[in-house]
Amino acid sequence: MSVLSVFIDESGDFGDYDASAPYYIVSLVFHDQSNAIDEHIHSLNEHLAKIESREHRIHTGPLVRREGVYQHFDVKARRKLFFAIFNFARKCPISYSVILINKKQCENKDSLLEQLSKSITRLINTLSHEIVNYDEVVIYYDNGQVELSKVIYSAINEFPHKFQVKKIEPEECKRYKLSQVADLICTIELVEQKRQTNGFSKSEARFFGSDRDFQKNYLKQLRSKRKL
Repeated sequence: MSVLSVFIDESGDFGDYDASAPYYIVSLVFHDQSNAIDEHIHSLNEHLAKIESREHRIHTGPLVRREGVYQHFDVKARRKLFFAIFNFARKCPISYSVILINKKQCENKDSLLEQLSKSITRLINTLSHEIVNYDEVVIYYDNGQVELSKVIYSAINEFPHKFQVKKIEPEECKRYKLSQVADLICTIELVEQKRQTNGFSKSEARFFGSDRDFQKNYLKQLRSKRKL
């Protein structure tokens, strides 16, 4: 049976517009399950073991900003972790799409939800010629935001394809690794939006280097896998 997996992650919230966090972004990572990634997962876990002597669940936003569990990591150690998940994403047979909404253009929460719903429905419709070729399409999301979960269910119910929605669990190694790729994509795409508007923050400049370094070493390589 042919199965397409879709891993979803988000960054931002449904609160009022905040100049320090002006965007709401959703990333969708697509993986045809007939394309094995076990070798890439094994390589990633081996690399992480060499860095930390244990498997690490990488959350790239806090990693770049040196927040939370990463506050005691120097920039060299944080880059090693970032490179590990970035190279995993680069090598895996995946593609991705991104929905990015500027909250400044939304009057309120309902307006944001409406834009998000229309964008996800439009994306599914655009990709329907590919989706219809699969026996099953399984969407993985951690249910981190109730509002986004509702939008996802509403969008897929408009189409007659064999959709399933499953909650992602950290102990599911293969699936959790690809959900971390969705997290990585949110981070890279948000940093690119900041670069184009206000420029890097000090922590981002220290982590990624110059504009040229970021575009050449990260953005260009990742976007070679972008669908829409």
